[in-house]
Amino acid sequence: MDIRKKVASSTTNPLNDRNKDTNKNLQIKLLAEYFSEKPKTMYQAEQETGVKIANICRFIVKDAEKRYHTQGGGN
Repeated sequence: MDIRKKVASSTTNPLNDRNKDTNKNLQIKLLAEYFSEKPKTMYQAEQETGVKIANICRFIVKDAEKRYHTQGGGN
């Protein structure tokens, strides 16, 4: 039983930690800075920043939705 607890605690996903939002905010800031330099592909962004493509897509969609709703497009 003790071995199971050790394995479970050592294999838990670090993103389930309390720092999850902090990490996400850092990734968003990093990507905003990265894409502000010049247009790049998501693959280039993943390779150079270490942020996974799935996260990049998620951040872009959420940003677009936020902009759409703040401009009154969701009537």
